[in-house]
Amino acid sequence: MKKYRPEDQIISLEEWYKVLWDHTTMQLLIDILKLTDEELEKISFEWRECYKKYKPIMFNGFWEFLEEFKRRGGIICICSHGLKQVIEDFYQSYNEGEIIPDSIYGYDSKHPEYCKPFTFPIEDILQKFHLQKKDIVVIDDLSYGLIMAKNSGVDSIGTVYGEGHDLIKPKITAISKKVVSSVEELKNYILLDESH
Repeated sequence: MKKYRPEDQIISLEEWYKVLWDHTTMQLLIDILKLTDEELEKISFEWRECYKKYKPIMFNGFWEFLEEFKRRGGIICICSHGLKQVIEDFYQSYNEGEIIPDSIYGYDSKHPEYCKPFTFPIEDILQKFHLQKKDIVVIDDLSYGLIMAKNSGVDSIGTVYGEGHDLIKPKITAISKKVVSSVEELKNYILLDESH
């Protein structure tokens, strides 16, 4: 943001997550930073270019967890404030598209209600895959997915295995059925623990 708001103070990763707990990225850019339409267009272009150049890295062990979950018949749906096409491209390029999400709900500026924190993704998943609420768990490290889960009446797992969650860990704990601090803990809970 140095490029667009050079006078603003750079915040820490922990503070960044705290901001994102209360605001979507678009709310941050429009409502807080007050970026112009021209600046938003430039940032959108820069993000798309960045996604083309740099392949996101998954947390160690997460890909193997997804593989095992799919092997056991699990359904993987992604609900993100990122663009659907970017998410599709990522999964297509990661390990030659071995695992493709069964459904993707990305950000759509014309229909924000189709994404978290709104309940549409859960309602759609329930109908599309003929599931019951007990069959679904939402995994997220920020408020919007966890709020979507709560408002939909499905379980949620808050994750704090990435960096920067120190300031929001109490909030994650308060809203989640379970909190995990490692991918291994998540994997064991989902794949091995029959008690939930």
